[in-house]
Amino acid sequence: MKFDEKYISEYKYIVFAQVCIGKEFRGSSIFTRLYSSSKSMCKDQGFDIFVGEIADKNKKSLAVHSIYTDTGTYKASNGTVWHVIVGDLRNN
Repeated sequence: MKFDEKYISEYKYIVFAQVCIGKEFRGSSIFTRLYSSSKSMCKDQGFDIFVGEIADKNKKSLAVHSIYTDTGTYKASNGTVWHVIVGDLRNN
């Protein structure tokens, strides 16, 4: 897959894993703070982009991450369709 006319593999990238926030902590901005500090640390370490994946059926997460670039989808062997999401760390 490509991001900004280059293959993702041509960047110095890091893969972000999925995060689940316990119901009792949702709405407390813990996710926003975690994401922000993680992105800052990755940028400081010289990464260009971060890459993650979100299941097509997880519409809430897709909406939250819509500020990032959806570079395409793939279908896993179990039939789940995944969106590959890329965030640019170079200018943030």
